Amino acid sequence: MICKHCGAELKDEEQLCPVCGKSQTEEVPQPETVAPEGEESPAEEASGEETLLNEVLSQEEAQEETPQKSSMKPGAKPWQIVTLTLVCVALLAGLAFMIIRAVNEAQKPSQETEATEATQESLPSTLGTSVRGDYTVSDEEAAAMTDTVVARVGDLELTNAELQIFYWMGVYDFLESNSAYLTYYGLDLTKPLGEQVQNTQTGDTWEQSLLEYALQTWHRYAALYQMGMAEGFTLSEDTQKMLDSLAEDMEELAKENDYETAEALIAADMGAGANMDGYAAFQFINCYALEYFQKLYEGLNPTDEEIEAFFTENEATFAESDITKESGYTVDVRHILVFPEGGTEGEDGETTYTQEEWDACKAEAQKILDEWLAGEATEETFAQLAGEYSEDPGSKSKGGLYTGVTQGYMVEEFNDWIFDEARQVGDYGLVKTSIGYHIMYFSGSEEIWYTQAKQALLSELSTNLIEDALEKYPMEVDHQAIGLGYVKLSSEEE
Repeated sequence: MICKHCGAELKDEEQLCPVCGKSQTEEVPQPETVAPEGEESPAEEASGEETLLNEVLSQEEAQEETPQKSSMKPGAKPWQIVTLTLVCVALLAGLAFMIIRAVNEAQKPSQETEATEATQESLPSTLGTSVRGDYTVSDEEAAAMTDTVVARVGDLELTNAELQIFYWMGVYDFLESNSAYLTYYGLDLTKPLGEQVQNTQTGDTWEQSLLEYALQTWHRYAALYQMGMAEGFTLSEDTQKMLDSLAEDMEELAKENDYETAEALIAADMGAGANMDGYAAFQFINCYALEYFQKLYEGLNPTDEEIEAFFTENEATFAESDITKESGYTVDVRHILVFPEGGTEGEDGETTYTQEEWDACKAEAQKILDEWLAGEATEETFAQLAGEYSEDPGSKSKGGLYTGVTQGYMVEEFNDWIFDEARQVGDYGLVKTSIGYHIMYFSGSEEIWYTQAKQALLSELSTNLIEDALEKYPMEVDHQAIGLGYVKLSSEEE
């Protein structure tokens, strides 16, 4: 089974890709580009005359029509803390899901939708025989259990305070990522997670599944931490600086959200017993593990021969996703879009431009191209000019870059230029389309089979790194010592 988002190889039961972190129930997003002229866009039914700007606006409107997210409790804003976490590891976000495997059953609804509990065959819990039925305790008990050690990996210990951060961060991430599917999963946020069965065959609750997810996440981080420390790996200066200012940043965040202290904010979002020390520990090991793993990942450099051998070995699996050596190739291209000014809007809503207006548009595009040629004329300087001049909101912030563009996806003139068989890296020029003039820069191309095979091979190699770390540094868990503070997830909850 291949991930439809990144091409990584999945186990049959996996619904959440361990590489890109995307659910297999999500639609695959398409590049924010112009639809092929005279054809429908793969992303939406749009005419070939639709502009880049209109398409982006249409996508924003479509997002507004997404099913409403379940209402979170007022006052506490878990996404604020999540955001701060993402800022802390911003440079590593693309690798985060390579070392976090969600509990698969917690990511998909039961397939026995028509069976009743009375007729279903009872199966053993997938979470082990030592798992307790309910982990939520009173606020007083949670506060008293703050420093209780619940798990160990090597010489690293996990306290209840730290576990609560891992647990609730995982809960909030799951709710945010699957907000449109909660009803489909049968998850009711007005009821405690420990009172709702997630797997009707095993009897596992949502609390049990998400707690196991939190423990496995910490295990991966802790194992990587042990490996990194054994090698003498240290955090980058920038990351360490962010960690050093964490307490101050959290105090400011608390005040912005009407909490007296950071401790109060953390307790509101992560339950009684969670505190700043636990949150700081979470941030440190999170940053350390991800940064160390980035170092390991960057050292994975499979050769062309290894990538082709991997594809050949798994050719049948790739074919299931219609990936063959005849699948063609994709293009990476940068462009700077210049819209013509003026124009006359007709009764059909279409805007037409005079020859003089088109000439002025071309002159402006040529002026920008000449400015680039007068300088270093590199891809980097082209990207800088795109950020300054381009009128395409879909690529302006990315230096005009579109990656993985497939044949026939762009409007005809744009498509013909980038898929010209004679096209070489570094080629540039002006292309006129129905929406304006494009200053083009060809960044390169890769065969689809090669790109997908490389991603899948890197996924396998990186997974092997994690598995080796987990085997070398096993985790010991005392489920009886765990106590989770209660958090109200919905304003409708009694």
